[in-house]
Amino acid sequence: MNTARLAIDHGNTRLKATIFRDFEAVTTFTLERMDCDRLLEWMLPYDVQSAIYASTAGVDVRLAETLERLLPGGCIVLTGNTPLPIGIDYDTPATLGADRIAAAVGAASIMPGRRLLVADAGTCITLDLVSDGRFKGGNISPGVQMRFRAMHEYSGALPLVSARPGHLPEAAFGRDTDEALRCGVLHGIADEIKGACRRAELTYGETHVLLTGGDAPLLAPMLHGAIPCTVSDKPVMLGLITILLHNEALHSSEINIQDAEIRIK
Repeated sequence: MNTARLAIDHGNTRLKATIFRDFEAVTTFTLERMDCDRLLEWMLPYDVQSAIYASTAGVDVRLAETLERLLPGGCIVLTGNTPLPIGIDYDTPATLGADRIAAAVGAASIMPGRRLLVADAGTCITLDLVSDGRFKGGNISPGVQMRFRAMHEYSGALPLVSARPGHLPEAAFGRDTDEALRCGVLHGIADEIKGACRRAELTYGETHVLLTGGDAPLLAPMLHGAIPCTVSDKPVMLGLITILLHNEALHSSEINIQDAEIRIK
């Protein structure tokens, strides 16, 4: 039986954990808030051997240390210093979010050889360019819900509205205030993604958008037919398991080299 490995994506609003055997997802578990005991209880039957943990909400030290102690292969906490299967052209890699790193690696594994603009629509919108096996850089701006909340909280009269798939603005311009807010946010983000894609094409050549994140279903209809775009909920988790396997392979190579050196001596 293939080895079970655990990937954890600890975001700003929830924690998502997936158990893989090689690159195949076996099961997924979601928590609305960190609960180390529940997570450990859930993973217990799967005989997990190693783990990787990425957090944008602050690393839960107890969880990381517990996984490191319990699992035979330990636990990697993903940072800007973790060895990666792609290069990083970023002036401050230590400040590069673990979610952005994982999504870039995962996108490259989903669509190898393609120049990709990874659009992750979560709490924030991140637009990251992956080209020739390297992370070239990206943009960060407020996400869908953050924009709705900001307009409500920083104004005296604008209501707090929301949007959901299947009930999206069809008009280019709203004809009442609620619709104007939805049009402004959703069309604005869609235009932001389209503009970033076109700028990437001017600089690097043909670019494909890989759209992911919790609000991807809201934005996908706004992009359909306008730019080359694929929607996937897999990049972050696939990126995490790819990074874990990459580090295990590096570690195995180091052990083999050390064994060879010992035999030679």
